[in-house]
Amino acid sequence: MGVYATRESMFLVLESHPGVAAMFVYEEAHCGFNEPHSFLLVCKSSECRRRWYAESDAVDFWVYERVKPTKGGEVSLVHYDGATQFSYQVPPRAWETVYCRREPTPFECDYRGLDPERKVF
Repeated sequence: MGVYATRESMFLVLESHPGVAAMFVYEEAHCGFNEPHSFLLVCKSSECRRRWYAESDAVDFWVYERVKPTKGGEVSLVHYDGATQFSYQVPPRAWETVYCRREPTPFECDYRGLDPERKVF
């Protein structure tokens, strides 16, 4: 595990907790720091998986329905919309690598990346 031992320990604790149904890692490059920061979202219900992987137009609708304008009339969310949420759906490559270094290797890791030798037809 090396330098990621603490991170892996945290994941194992969360995954073994009975109240955790889904976990998502995403990166945000526009949060005011010099480099992108990673965030972890943990859900109690697997229903949040449906919303996390929703199409961008559905997310736009939900944002429009639920977020009210400010008292001054400006838009409440400047840097978040369906396209932003869509970009969060693909986990950062570095996080995938850490996840796939587990022993035994998770089955999802067989389906990541592009195999240039694989025949298309």
